[in-house]
Amino acid sequence: MLRQASPAAGTPYDAVMAFEPAAWSEFAAAVVAAAAALAGLIFVALSINLDRIIALGGVAELAAQGIIVLTAVLVAAIVVLVPGQDAAVLGVELAAVGAIQLVLVAHLSRMAYQATAPEYHGKRIQTFLFNSVSGALGLVAGVSLLAGAGGGLYWLVPSWLIGTMAGIANGWILLVEIKR
Repeated sequence: MLRQASPAAGTPYDAVMAFEPAAWSEFAAAVVAAAAALAGLIFVALSINLDRIIALGGVAELAAQGIIVLTAVLVAAIVVLVPGQDAAVLGVELAAVGAIQLVLVAHLSRMAYQATAPEYHGKRIQTFLFNSVSGALGLVAGVSLLAGAGGGLYWLVPSWLIGTMAGIANGWILLVEIKR
């Protein structure tokens, strides 16, 4: 449950918990389980529809983006679970995971865009934006944790939720939409 640091502070979250990695362990453990299961779903979709995925321009890159987004969520949640870890170290790790996700998704999006027929370029741009938000928010969480201000680990909530939604969307596309 979200608490206020003090009634006078007026913050919509517990400002102390925002910078205490240990307080996030149960949430992170649940995220690890969900992200791992969803990453498995994408690998199943790949194995079922591999020929079709490879044959369609830009779809293999979409599959890789789905794996990267879910892997970034998984890795970020795992590093939150490291016992006794200093908040500054965790901030660097979260910022690095977010930045790496952004770079990889941007690279794969560029490749997908180039391999896709022009009528699908808009969809590739939408996919890039959707798959990038999670990494950007993870980067913000890391920087905020390092700065000791600005919401800290609360940025992981939308990062992980959007990353999970992106993984589900990518799984759906690779399992169902690819057959249409």
